[in-house]
Amino acid sequence: MKLQLITQFDDQCKDVVSTATTIADKYTEPLDDTMFKVQELLKDKDALSVADLTKYIALIPVMIYDLVDNMQILGVRTDAAKMQRKAEFNKAYLNQDTGTVAEKTSTAQVACEDNQFIEDIYTRVYKLCEHKIEVATMLHGSLKKILQWKLTEMEVTRTDMLSNRGGTF
Repeated sequence: MKLQLITQFDDQCKDVVSTATTIADKYTEPLDDTMFKVQELLKDKDALSVADLTKYIALIPVMIYDLVDNMQILGVRTDAAKMQRKAEFNKAYLNQDTGTVAEKTSTAQVACEDNQFIEDIYTRVYKLCEHKIEVATMLHGSLKKILQWKLTEMEVTRTDMLSNRGGTF
């Protein structure tokens, strides 16, 4: 019985989830693609080259910069949605001649539900972008550590090879 309630609710939310995902993808797709490419590279540590590491260490900050730039637009849209919601609420509240404060507030909230939905979606997408930037920053730091490890490993190998040959080529 309870599972059926959850299933029905999930079905009702499909459009909302789809809307939020579509908007988020618009802002984060380039960074997401880069993150997935790095994820694939990290699956086989032996195939991970210094060139790949260097490429992504340089690329990730650029992707973060682009996302931050897109978040500026997203922030403006979030603010605009908030202003529209407040304007719709005030208009609906003030257009009521009778009723208690609670009744007027309830009616006004119902009148601006669509505006609230838009504001909530943009707020969630903005937060998602913030989280993706945090993860990308962590990955960037990890890639730098892996690169340092690989370079140290290469230096040790080179030193060992030189030592075994008596220091001559």
